Amino acid sequence: MLVLQENFTHSYPHCWRCKKPVIFRATEQWFIAMDQADLRQKALKAIEGIKWLPPWGEERIRNMVSGRPDWCISRQRSWGVPIPAFRCKDCGQSIADPELIKRAIRVFEEKGSDSWFEEDLSLFLPEGYQCPSCGSHQIIQEEDILDVWFESGASNSILTYKEGHRYPADVYLEGNDQYRGWFQSSLLVGLSARKQAPYKTVITHGWVLDEKGRAMSKSMGNVVEPHTIVKDKGAEIIRLWVAMVNYQEDLKYGENILAGLSEAYKKLRNTWRFLLGNLTDFDPSTPLRDHELSPVDLFLLSRYKELGRQIFQAYEEFAFHKVYHLIYDFFVLDLSAFYLNIKKDLLYCSYPNDPSRRATQAVMFEVLRGTLLMTAPLLPFTTEEAWSFMPSWQGKRESVHLERMPSLDLPGLEGENLKAMEKIMEIRENVLKELELRRGAKEIGDSLEADVTITLPADLYEATSALHGFMKELLVVSELRVIRGDLLSVAVTRCGGVKCPRCWNYSNEAGKDPDHPDLCPRCAEAVKHCEER
Repeated sequence: MLVLQENFTHSYPHCWRCKKPVIFRATEQWFIAMDQADLRQKALKAIEGIKWLPPWGEERIRNMVSGRPDWCISRQRSWGVPIPAFRCKDCGQSIADPELIKRAIRVFEEKGSDSWFEEDLSLFLPEGYQCPSCGSHQIIQEEDILDVWFESGASNSILTYKEGHRYPADVYLEGNDQYRGWFQSSLLVGLSARKQAPYKTVITHGWVLDEKGRAMSKSMGNVVEPHTIVKDKGAEIIRLWVAMVNYQEDLKYGENILAGLSEAYKKLRNTWRFLLGNLTDFDPSTPLRDHELSPVDLFLLSRYKELGRQIFQAYEEFAFHKVYHLIYDFFVLDLSAFYLNIKKDLLYCSYPNDPSRRATQAVMFEVLRGTLLMTAPLLPFTTEEAWSFMPSWQGKRESVHLERMPSLDLPGLEGENLKAMEKIMEIRENVLKELELRRGAKEIGDSLEADVTITLPADLYEATSALHGFMKELLVVSELRVIRGDLLSVAVTRCGGVKCPRCWNYSNEAGKDPDHPDLCPRCAEAVKHCEER
């Protein structure tokens, strides 16, 4: 008697590609045993000696290796790399004889792996070979092929025989789905074949998502082809985008993101163009240390050396997004908003061979060369183009990519001098705020219209007194006085005197040179130097 009848829906796996249900069938397969010859324990120990980026990758692969079953390395396909094993037709014994495998390798080297299926059996078996189990001569070839993950895991073997390579590899780089795939198969094959992990460092990257954070797929219609971006904005923009983001995480991509990045790229490129444009009359043959470097020059070099140290460390950590942000911030804050803004007057208005101008050019040359070298891995074509326009010097290589990273053995401010300049920079911020307030109140226009008086407490005055002579240059004002007082304060009034039409500085001394009655004394001297050339 039937008591109950009902339908039951099974949860069944489906093929990821064709979406059809998958049916399991138990058949004989070839396996690599994880716990024979202590392969699992060897793998777990090797994992500890590898650098994983991001660090959580170590725990992820450790958990996978700890709990994984034996590795099934055989597949039933019509084409692939064959498993060089045999089977006795009489007793069914599988034969994986090392000597027969070596014989198959020699045949594969000469005729390729397809010879396993195309050539006669006698090519792989010595005459009269018998089954080691029953003595039968009825031997047939294995028809299974190797799992493709075994093949990819063995790809590091090229490092052992390819000239100019060495085992293990320095870095393996792939998506974060490869802890279960390539990273793991390579580790197991490397340990089994060469008793050593095949890599020193493993880096994983995230996935590219659309602007809404969704995975890109053809079915959703949100896939962006890289070549369309290259055609529209150039390949360097894609490279810069990849460099600026933390690739270890999933990344959002969209037109709005690229639009902002294009402006950042222009900032880098235009800064290099400005540096190149002001080095057309510069001869790099004089060593940097032989120039009359001012405290401002030395301070910029100190900032540049710190930039270099941080960038070298970031490259060691494969933190390319740090490299981009360090370079960009240095260009915006230290170069454009500070050093180059201050030095424009000296570059444009002093006579060409003015020692201070040549010292500034020497600093600009060093910074240009160094930042091109530091950024070359991220923007290879832009830096190569800029490199080709740099002034020549002895030992200059044809390509920026043939040079080593720059030396940081440069002069700079140190100790008390550096502390004093940092205090000066804090004072400068107070002055700039006051100048902006006066500009907003329409009391002055350009900062060169300002007459500034800075009052400093006695201790701050004494600590910075050696640099007071350079503060006018730092502030880009026409008149400046630094006096002692009780508290730090800044007073700004409109400058008197006559505006020099050449440098735009205001001066009470303008018009005293009969040959150049409209110019300030400095510009009159500069023009005379140019006339004498």
